[in-house]
Amino acid sequence: MFEKTGGAAYQRMPVNKLAKLVPKINWQKYFELTIPQPLNDTESIGIFGFDYFLDVQDITQTVPERNT
Repeated sequence: MFEKTGGAAYQRMPVNKLAKLVPKINWQKYFELTIPQPLNDTESIGIFGFDYFLDVQDITQTVPERNT
């Protein structure tokens, strides 16, 4: 499901679908750290600018890891 809201593309999808489409990001860990209540894999979330997450994934694959 896609919607156009204020110029940004809005999409709803289950967490497990997001994890399959953008697997290089640890979504479970991200949501544990940012949302106070747990999400299950089948719960749908709203995403603005999905292409942004694809770009972030591409960057994580092309930029070498830094040891800090």
